[in-house]
Amino acid sequence: LPRLVQPDHPAAHPATGEPLPPNDPRAWVARPHLAEAFALGPHATLTHHLARRTGLAPVTHQVAACASSLVALHHAAQHLRRLPEPQPGASVSALVLTADAALLPSVIASYHRLGALAPLTRDGYRQTPLAAERHGFMLAETAAAVVLTRRHPSDTSETKNQKSAIELVDTATANETYDFIRPSPDMPALRHLAADLFAGRKIDCLHPHAPGTANHDPAELQALADVLNAEREMTQEQDPVHVYAAKGAIGHAMGASGLASLVLAALCLTTGKRPPMPWLAAPNARPMTPCPIPLPAAEQPIPRTGTHAVFAAGFAGHTAGALIARAPAT
Repeated sequence: LPRLVQPDHPAAHPATGEPLPPNDPRAWVARPHLAEAFALGPHATLTHHLARRTGLAPVTHQVAACASSLVALHHAAQHLRRLPEPQPGASVSALVLTADAALLPSVIASYHRLGALAPLTRDGYRQTPLAAERHGFMLAETAAAVVLTRRHPSDTSETKNQKSAIELVDTATANETYDFIRPSPDMPALRHLAADLFAGRKIDCLHPHAPGTANHDPAELQALADVLNAEREMTQEQDPVHVYAAKGAIGHAMGASGLASLVLAALCLTTGKRPPMPWLAAPNARPMTPCPIPLPAAEQPIPRTGTHAVFAAGFAGHTAGALIARAPAT
Protein backbone atom coordinates (compact mmCIF):
# COMPACT_ATOMS: atom_id res chain seq x y z
CA LEU A 1 0.00 0.00 0.00
CA PRO A 2 2.79 2.58 0.70
CA ARG A 3 4.05 2.12 -2.86
CA LEU A 4 0.51 2.43 -4.20
CA VAL A 5 -0.16 5.76 -2.52
CA GLN A 6 3.09 7.40 -3.60
CA PRO A 7 2.48 9.89 -6.43
CA ASP A 8 4.01 9.22 -9.82
CA HIS A 9 5.07 12.88 -9.99
CA PRO A 10 5.17 14.31 -6.45
CA ALA A 11 4.55 18.00 -5.96
CA ALA A 12 7.78 20.01 -6.11
CA HIS A 13 9.06 22.89 -4.02
CA PRO A 14 8.49 26.07 -6.06
CA ALA A 15 12.02 27.39 -5.38
CA THR A 16 14.25 24.31 -5.35
CA GLY A 17 12.28 21.88 -7.48
CA GLU A 18 12.79 19.18 -4.83
CA PRO A 19 9.85 16.84 -4.07
CA LEU A 20 7.72 18.05 -1.18
CA PRO A 21 7.41 15.69 1.83
CA PRO A 22 3.96 14.10 2.30
CA ASN A 23 3.32 16.18 5.43
CA ASP A 24 3.85 19.49 3.62
CA PRO A 25 0.43 21.19 3.11
CA ARG A 26 1.52 22.37 -0.33
CA ALA A 27 1.63 18.73 -1.46
CA TRP A 28 -2.10 18.41 -0.76
CA VAL A 29 -2.91 21.73 -2.42
CA ALA A 30 -1.20 20.48 -5.57
CA ARG A 31 -3.20 17.24 -5.49
CA PRO A 32 -6.74 18.13 -4.35
CA HIS A 33 -8.29 14.88 -5.57
CA LEU A 34 -5.94 12.83 -3.41
CA ALA A 35 -6.70 15.01 -0.40
CA GLU A 36 -10.42 14.44 -0.96
CA ALA A 37 -9.83 10.69 -1.33
CA PHE A 38 -7.99 10.52 1.99
CA ALA A 39 -10.72 12.53 3.66
CA LEU A 40 -13.36 10.08 2.42
CA GLY A 41 -11.54 7.07 3.85
CA PRO A 42 -9.58 3.99 2.70
CA HIS A 43 -12.06 2.86 0.03
CA ALA A 44 -11.96 6.24 -1.72
CA THR A 45 -8.17 6.36 -1.43
CA LEU A 46 -7.76 2.96 -3.03
CA THR A 47 -10.26 3.85 -5.78
CA HIS A 48 -8.36 7.07 -6.47
CA HIS A 49 -5.03 5.31 -6.98
CA LEU A 50 -6.48 2.39 -8.93
CA ALA A 51 -8.10 4.87 -11.31
CA ARG A 52 -4.87 6.85 -11.63
CA ARG A 53 -2.71 3.82 -12.34
CA THR A 54 -5.12 1.87 -14.58
CA GLY A 55 -6.65 4.75 -16.48
CA LEU A 56 -10.16 3.49 -15.63
CA ALA A 57 -12.83 6.01 -14.74
CA PRO A 58 -14.56 5.07 -11.46
CA VAL A 59 -18.31 5.55 -11.02
CA THR A 60 -19.43 6.49 -7.52
CA HIS A 61 -22.84 5.76 -6.08
CA GLN A 62 -24.28 5.67 -2.58
CA VAL A 63 -26.59 2.78 -1.76
CA ALA A 64 -27.51 0.69 1.27
CA ALA A 65 -25.05 -2.04 2.10
CA CYS A 66 -26.08 -5.44 0.84
CA ALA A 67 -27.50 -4.46 -2.57
CA SER A 68 -24.57 -2.26 -3.55
CA SER A 69 -22.56 -4.63 -5.78
CA LEU A 70 -25.57 -5.63 -7.90
CA VAL A 71 -26.57 -1.98 -8.13
CA ALA A 72 -23.04 -1.26 -9.39
CA LEU A 73 -23.46 -4.07 -11.92
CA HIS A 74 -26.74 -2.51 -13.05
CA HIS A 75 -25.13 0.91 -13.52
CA ALA A 76 -22.23 -0.60 -15.47
CA ALA A 77 -24.60 -2.51 -17.76
CA GLN A 78 -26.74 0.58 -18.32
CA HIS A 79 -23.65 2.62 -19.14
CA LEU A 80 -22.47 0.11 -21.75
CA ARG A 81 -25.94 -0.05 -23.32
CA ARG A 82 -26.04 3.75 -23.67
CA LEU A 83 -22.75 3.89 -25.55
CA PRO A 84 -22.72 3.83 -29.37
CA GLU A 85 -22.65 0.33 -30.80
CA PRO A 86 -19.04 -0.85 -31.21
CA GLN A 87 -17.70 -1.29 -34.70
CA PRO A 88 -17.11 -4.86 -35.95
CA GLY A 89 -13.99 -6.22 -34.30
CA ALA A 90 -14.08 -3.63 -31.52
CA SER A 91 -15.56 -3.78 -28.03
CA VAL A 92 -16.17 -1.72 -24.89
CA SER A 93 -15.84 -3.11 -21.36
CA ALA A 94 -16.63 -2.20 -17.77
CA LEU A 95 -15.05 -3.63 -14.63
CA VAL A 96 -17.34 -4.19 -11.65
CA LEU A 97 -15.30 -4.82 -8.52
CA THR A 98 -16.54 -5.31 -4.96
CA ALA A 99 -14.98 -6.14 -1.62
CA ASP A 100 -16.26 -6.08 1.93
CA ALA A 101 -14.18 -6.49 5.07
CA ALA A 102 -16.74 -6.51 7.89
CA LEU A 103 -14.90 -8.65 10.44
CA LEU A 104 -14.26 -5.73 12.77
CA PRO A 105 -15.29 -5.67 16.46
CA SER A 106 -17.45 -2.57 15.96
CA VAL A 107 -19.28 -4.05 12.95
CA ILE A 108 -19.82 -7.41 14.65
CA ALA A 109 -21.13 -5.72 17.78
CA SER A 110 -23.47 -3.50 15.76
CA TYR A 111 -25.11 -6.37 13.92
CA HIS A 112 -25.24 -8.40 17.11
CA ARG A 113 -27.14 -5.55 18.83
CA LEU A 114 -29.53 -5.42 15.88
CA GLY A 115 -30.28 -9.11 16.38
CA ALA A 116 -29.27 -9.93 12.80
CA LEU A 117 -26.31 -12.20 13.60
CA ALA A 118 -26.47 -15.89 14.41
CA PRO A 119 -25.67 -16.62 18.09
CA LEU A 120 -22.03 -15.81 18.83
CA THR A 121 -21.22 -19.25 20.20
CA ARG A 122 -19.06 -22.09 18.88
CA ASP A 123 -22.07 -24.19 17.87
CA GLY A 124 -24.51 -21.38 17.09
CA TYR A 125 -22.52 -19.08 14.82
CA ARG A 126 -23.51 -20.55 11.49
CA GLN A 127 -25.83 -19.48 8.72
CA THR A 128 -28.77 -21.67 7.70
CA PRO A 129 -30.76 -19.73 5.07
CA LEU A 130 -34.20 -21.05 4.10
CA ALA A 131 -34.11 -23.53 7.00
CA ALA A 132 -36.86 -23.82 9.60
CA GLU A 133 -34.26 -23.13 12.30
CA ARG A 134 -32.47 -19.95 11.23
CA HIS A 135 -31.16 -17.41 13.68
CA GLY A 136 -29.34 -14.81 11.59
CA PHE A 137 -26.32 -14.50 9.37
CA MET A 138 -22.58 -15.09 9.67
CA LEU A 139 -20.33 -12.25 8.52
CA ALA A 140 -17.77 -13.01 5.82
CA GLU A 141 -15.03 -11.07 4.06
CA THR A 142 -15.33 -11.52 0.30
CA ALA A 143 -14.21 -9.90 -2.92
CA ALA A 144 -15.60 -10.49 -6.40
CA ALA A 145 -15.06 -8.99 -9.85
CA VAL A 146 -16.91 -9.17 -13.16
CA VAL A 147 -15.92 -7.76 -16.54
CA LEU A 148 -18.81 -6.78 -18.81
CA THR A 149 -18.01 -6.58 -22.52
CA ARG A 150 -20.20 -5.29 -25.31
CA ARG A 151 -19.31 -6.27 -28.86
CA HIS A 152 -20.81 -5.75 -32.28
CA PRO A 153 -23.67 -8.25 -32.82
CA SER A 154 -21.82 -9.84 -35.73
CA ASP A 155 -18.75 -10.66 -33.58
CA THR A 156 -19.45 -14.23 -32.49
CA SER A 157 -15.96 -15.71 -32.81
CA GLU A 158 -15.01 -15.17 -29.17
CA THR A 159 -18.27 -16.67 -27.94
CA LYS A 160 -17.68 -19.76 -30.05
CA ASN A 161 -14.21 -20.16 -28.60
CA GLN A 162 -15.35 -19.77 -24.98
CA LYS A 163 -17.50 -22.71 -23.98
CA SER A 164 -18.28 -21.09 -20.64
CA ALA A 165 -19.18 -17.62 -21.98
CA ILE A 166 -21.96 -16.05 -19.92
CA GLU A 167 -24.43 -13.43 -21.11
CA LEU A 168 -25.84 -10.77 -18.78
CA VAL A 169 -29.45 -10.88 -19.94
CA ASP A 170 -30.92 -8.08 -17.82
CA THR A 171 -30.54 -6.11 -14.60
CA ALA A 172 -32.94 -4.08 -12.48
CA THR A 173 -33.03 -2.08 -9.26
CA ALA A 174 -35.86 -0.90 -7.01
CA ASN A 175 -36.38 0.63 -3.60
CA GLU A 176 -39.06 0.85 -0.93
CA THR A 177 -39.44 3.11 2.12
CA TYR A 178 -40.86 0.74 4.70
CA ASP A 179 -38.19 0.65 7.41
CA PHE A 180 -34.47 1.30 7.60
CA ILE A 181 -33.67 -2.18 8.95
CA ARG A 182 -36.62 -4.52 8.48
CA PRO A 183 -37.95 -5.58 5.08
CA SER A 184 -41.53 -4.90 4.16
CA PRO A 185 -43.59 -8.05 4.88
CA ASP A 186 -44.94 -8.07 1.32
CA MET A 187 -41.69 -6.89 -0.34
CA PRO A 188 -43.28 -4.72 -3.06
CA ALA A 189 -39.92 -3.53 -4.42
CA LEU A 190 -38.74 -7.11 -4.93
CA ARG A 191 -42.05 -8.09 -6.55
CA HIS A 192 -41.87 -5.14 -8.95
CA LEU A 193 -38.25 -5.90 -9.83
CA ALA A 194 -38.88 -9.65 -10.28
CA ALA A 195 -41.90 -8.97 -12.50
CA ASP A 196 -39.69 -6.93 -14.83
CA LEU A 197 -36.95 -9.57 -14.92
CA PHE A 198 -39.21 -12.63 -15.26
CA ALA A 199 -41.55 -11.25 -17.93
CA GLY A 200 -41.59 -13.58 -20.95
CA ARG A 201 -38.60 -15.58 -19.70
CA LYS A 202 -38.07 -19.12 -18.45
CA ILE A 203 -36.22 -19.05 -15.12
CA ASP A 204 -34.31 -22.21 -14.23
CA CYS A 205 -32.65 -21.25 -10.94
CA LEU A 206 -33.22 -18.61 -8.27
CA HIS A 207 -30.37 -17.26 -6.16
CA PRO A 208 -32.21 -15.26 -3.46
CA HIS A 209 -30.59 -12.86 -1.02
CA ALA A 210 -31.65 -15.24 1.82
CA PRO A 211 -29.60 -13.89 4.75
CA GLY A 212 -30.95 -16.51 7.14
CA THR A 213 -32.93 -14.08 9.30
CA ALA A 214 -36.34 -14.94 10.67
CA ASN A 215 -38.38 -12.38 8.73
CA HIS A 216 -36.51 -11.92 5.47
CA ASP A 217 -36.18 -15.47 4.11
CA PRO A 218 -39.88 -16.50 4.02
CA ALA A 219 -41.04 -13.11 2.76
CA GLU A 220 -38.46 -13.08 -0.03
CA LEU A 221 -39.07 -16.62 -1.23
CA GLN A 222 -42.85 -16.09 -1.13
CA ALA A 223 -42.56 -12.89 -3.17
CA LEU A 224 -40.34 -14.56 -5.77
CA ALA A 225 -42.58 -17.63 -5.93
CA ASP A 226 -45.74 -15.53 -6.41
CA VAL A 227 -44.26 -13.55 -9.30
CA LEU A 228 -42.68 -16.64 -10.85
CA ASN A 229 -45.87 -18.71 -10.60
CA ALA A 230 -47.90 -15.94 -12.21
CA GLU A 231 -45.45 -15.83 -15.11
CA ARG A 232 -45.37 -19.64 -15.41
CA GLU A 233 -49.16 -19.78 -15.58
CA MET A 234 -49.07 -17.40 -18.54
CA THR A 235 -46.39 -19.41 -20.34
CA GLN A 236 -47.67 -22.85 -19.17
CA GLU A 237 -44.16 -23.69 -17.98
CA GLN A 238 -43.90 -26.98 -16.02
CA ASP A 239 -40.18 -27.58 -15.45
CA PRO A 240 -39.01 -27.35 -11.83
CA VAL A 241 -37.29 -24.21 -10.55
CA HIS A 242 -34.10 -24.69 -8.56
CA VAL A 243 -33.07 -22.54 -5.60
CA TYR A 244 -29.61 -22.00 -4.18
CA ALA A 245 -28.91 -19.92 -1.07
CA ALA A 246 -25.18 -19.15 -1.33
CA LYS A 247 -24.82 -17.56 2.10
CA GLY A 248 -25.21 -20.95 3.76
CA ALA A 249 -21.89 -21.92 2.14
CA ILE A 250 -19.86 -18.70 2.15
CA GLY A 251 -21.51 -16.51 4.79
CA HIS A 252 -22.88 -13.00 4.31
CA ALA A 253 -20.43 -10.74 2.48
CA MET A 254 -22.61 -7.66 2.96
CA GLY A 255 -21.99 -5.24 0.05
CA ALA A 256 -20.07 -7.89 -1.89
CA SER A 257 -22.73 -10.59 -1.47
CA GLY A 258 -24.73 -9.86 -4.62
CA LEU A 259 -21.80 -10.01 -7.02
CA ALA A 260 -20.37 -13.06 -5.22
CA SER A 261 -23.72 -14.81 -5.72
CA LEU A 262 -23.67 -13.83 -9.41
CA VAL A 263 -20.23 -15.42 -9.83
CA LEU A 264 -21.49 -18.61 -8.16
CA ALA A 265 -24.52 -18.59 -10.46
CA ALA A 266 -22.17 -18.37 -13.44
CA LEU A 267 -20.27 -21.40 -12.11
CA CYS A 268 -23.57 -23.28 -11.77
CA LEU A 269 -24.34 -22.52 -15.41
CA THR A 270 -20.88 -23.57 -16.51
CA THR A 271 -20.87 -26.87 -14.63
CA GLY A 272 -24.57 -27.75 -14.97
CA LYS A 273 -24.84 -28.34 -11.20
CA ARG A 274 -26.61 -26.64 -8.34
CA PRO A 275 -24.41 -27.10 -5.24
CA PRO A 276 -25.79 -28.97 -2.21
CA MET A 277 -27.29 -27.14 0.74
CA PRO A 278 -26.09 -29.44 3.56
CA TRP A 279 -27.49 -27.19 6.30
CA LEU A 280 -30.94 -28.35 5.14
CA ALA A 281 -29.91 -32.00 5.49
CA ALA A 282 -28.28 -31.87 8.93
CA PRO A 283 -29.84 -33.94 11.77
CA ASN A 284 -33.20 -32.45 12.75
CA ALA A 285 -32.89 -29.83 9.98
CA ARG A 286 -35.68 -29.11 7.54
CA PRO A 287 -36.67 -26.37 5.09
CA MET A 288 -38.75 -23.52 6.43
CA THR A 289 -42.51 -23.94 6.42
CA PRO A 290 -44.55 -23.01 4.57
CA CYS A 291 -42.15 -23.30 1.67
CA PRO A 292 -43.55 -22.15 -1.70
CA ILE A 293 -40.71 -23.75 -3.71
CA PRO A 294 -39.20 -27.23 -3.09
CA LEU A 295 -35.73 -27.02 -1.53
CA PRO A 296 -33.85 -30.31 -1.99
CA ALA A 297 -30.64 -30.33 0.05
CA ALA A 298 -28.64 -32.60 -2.24
CA GLU A 299 -26.69 -31.44 -5.28
CA GLN A 300 -28.97 -31.09 -8.31
CA PRO A 301 -28.24 -31.21 -12.06
CA ILE A 302 -29.47 -28.10 -13.83
CA PRO A 303 -29.64 -27.08 -17.49
CA ARG A 304 -26.42 -25.57 -18.78
CA THR A 305 -28.47 -23.50 -21.19
CA GLY A 306 -30.91 -22.08 -18.63
CA THR A 307 -31.41 -18.68 -17.06
CA HIS A 308 -30.42 -17.84 -13.50
CA ALA A 309 -31.89 -14.98 -11.45
CA VAL A 310 -29.74 -13.43 -8.71
CA PHE A 311 -31.07 -11.03 -6.07
CA ALA A 312 -29.64 -8.84 -3.33
CA ALA A 313 -31.38 -6.67 -0.74
CA GLY A 314 -30.02 -4.04 1.63
CA PHE A 315 -30.99 -1.81 4.50
CA ALA A 316 -33.49 0.95 3.76
CA GLY A 317 -35.26 -1.14 1.13
CA HIS A 318 -32.64 -1.18 -1.62
CA THR A 319 -33.15 -4.16 -3.93
CA ALA A 320 -31.33 -5.32 -7.06
CA GLY A 321 -31.45 -8.29 -9.41
CA ALA A 322 -29.69 -9.70 -12.45
CA LEU A 323 -30.37 -12.44 -15.01
CA ILE A 324 -27.58 -14.45 -16.62
CA ALA A 325 -27.60 -17.21 -19.23
CA ARG A 326 -25.11 -19.06 -21.41
CA ALA A 327 -24.15 -16.89 -24.35
CA PRO A 328 -25.52 -18.22 -27.66
CA ALA A 329 -22.99 -20.24 -29.64
CA THR A 330 -23.74 -18.48 -32.90
